[in-house]
Amino acid sequence: MNHTSNMQRTVIRAAIIGCAALFAMACSSKGNLVNPGDGKEHSDGAAGASSVTTDGGGAGTTGVQGMPEGGLILGKGLQGDSGRDASCGNSTLSATPPEVNILLVIDESGSMTTKLEGTSGDKWAAMKSALGTALAGTASRISFGLELFPAPADPKKPIALDCTDNCCEMPTVGDVTVSVETGATAVPKIMSALDASAPGGGTPTAEALRRAVDYFTKGAGAKLGGDRYVLLATDGGPDCNTGLTCAASACTTNLDGECPLPSGGNCCDAMFGGAAAHSRCLDDGGTTAQIKALHDAGVRTFVVGIPGSEAYGTALDAFAEAGGEAQTTGAHKYFAVAAAGGTSALTTALSTITKGVINTCRLVLGSMPPDLGKLNVSIDGVIVPQAGANGWKVDTSSTPPAIVLEGSTCANVEKNGAEKVVVQYGCPTLITR
Repeated sequence: MNHTSNMQRTVIRAAIIGCAALFAMACSSKGNLVNPGDGKEHSDGAAGASSVTTDGGGAGTTGVQGMPEGGLILGKGLQGDSGRDASCGNSTLSATPPEVNILLVIDESGSMTTKLEGTSGDKWAAMKSALGTALAGTASRISFGLELFPAPADPKKPIALDCTDNCCEMPTVGDVTVSVETGATAVPKIMSALDASAPGGGTPTAEALRRAVDYFTKGAGAKLGGDRYVLLATDGGPDCNTGLTCAASACTTNLDGECPLPSGGNCCDAMFGGAAAHSRCLDDGGTTAQIKALHDAGVRTFVVGIPGSEAYGTALDAFAEAGGEAQTTGAHKYFAVAAAGGTSALTTALSTITKGVINTCRLVLGSMPPDLGKLNVSIDGVIVPQAGANGWKVDTSSTPPAIVLEGSTCANVEKNGAEKVVVQYGCPTLITR
């Protein structure tokens, strides 16, 4: 058995009880041992309890074999620690890797038909190939969905979009193109939708993200548990907002180098571009607002800029920061895919993101502990002190919070796995050994 997958399947479940218990024991309000593990109410008000460990799908085993009768077993490393109360109680808390849900928001504007350097096909073909590889590698552990932009305004029309000009259509009703489902179910649907689509038209990024906000707050996505993400992949700047006016420096036609006017001419000026000219203004403000709305709803956004997006680096950096998933290394905050890398560079970027959200070092607690200063973490029976580069921290960005293993402790778990990671409540946190 692969040890890493074994770690990912380890689930520790237990109840948090009155004054606390460790494994198959409970204590009364005075700390005395009462009938262990029977789950019944007792005359002194304490309830029995037992911890259950499963492998993620099979039946659990209750209690601890070999436990001395009438004795309180503390987690290894707690006995005899100087200045600690050896009689303090413990409760094991459920601690599991989070569920992960990713909505892919994919640009299928007309520029996606441009040939991709280093390949024999266009950017749309490269996107489909890269997504196929990245999704296949994580389909067993991540739930995926898809939103394409632009897309037919009438969801009853065929999914293939036939836009030869600056078409900015998006559905006015209904959910996303493919609702988020388990990877095994969703990936075939996503690949089928991509195959049935044809690039064309403008780049209504803000509207696509607004629909993602609705999906995660009002639609089926609001019922999803676990961690939720948007992965936005685009080859250009967002436009399609007819309410904007702009100078040549913010006109996407000019920025893309496609304005036929003499130097200084503005293709977003209605005098030259006609009634649709304003829709080509860069809608970075509207897009940022929707990414912030997603973040406020607990949905973080990854941003991938594929070849053709270079002129919009400043805007894409701002999108990545607003989404809460900015890169901390490299020249940009977003995932910038170089043209010279071809399909493999795009595949690497998408795979890095999808695999990166599966982090066995982040264990979500099953409930909120009464006191975050009374948590202890043990791996295969050995307690891990909290302090230091190789300890652990509490991530309160989610509710309930998560325990995040760090440094070499995390690296060892990811490389070698662990039979059991236990988070216990009831004793003051062991800060250092």
